[in-house]
Amino acid sequence: MRRAQRRLSRRHKGSKNREKAQRQLATAHYRVANIRRDALHKATATLVQTKAKSAEQVPTVVVIEDLHVTGMVKNRRLARAISDAGFGEFRRQLTYKAAQRGIDIVVADRFYPSSKTFHACGAVNHDLTLDQREWECPTCGAALDRDLNAAQNLAALATNNVPSVRRERNACGDSVSPGMTGQPSVKQESITML
Repeated sequence: MRRAQRRLSRRHKGSKNREKAQRQLATAHYRVANIRRDALHKATATLVQTKAKSAEQVPTVVVIEDLHVTGMVKNRRLARAISDAGFGEFRRQLTYKAAQRGIDIVVADRFYPSSKTFHACGAVNHDLTLDQREWECPTCGAALDRDLNAAQNLAALATNNVPSVRRERNACGDSVSPGMTGQPSVKQESITML
């Protein structure tokens, strides 16, 4: 894409070669957008995959963090990578795919200290900085990985927020769980006369 932009900038305005370079640059942008969209679709589909070998492997809850993307983009070194990741589109796709499959989405508050709280004892390390990938719990002294600890905290958050009632379906196939989105069934139950 850089080469196409450089080629476009060197063409004279109004020339046929500039028009051709503009089309090539637009095609490059289109391809990159499709690659990113495809990667997001595949990642979200994997998260809500319901084709598991056993019932224990089928997800019922997916937890995501509510990230402050606008504030994250203000970091000049990370701005391009964060913008390319497409967090908003990822969340949108994950939400609609989870709703289609009856999976609950739990959104952790952006101020929830998932990385700073030790999942076992609940101690919070307020001095933890972004460059520290591993840290020791100030209370019990256990060594832990920052990302793994955050994942375990978010998993615990999911089990606390979701009621232990299983989803059930009525005779027409509609969900009887409150808050389920989707079209109601137009099928009618068969009436049997005794």
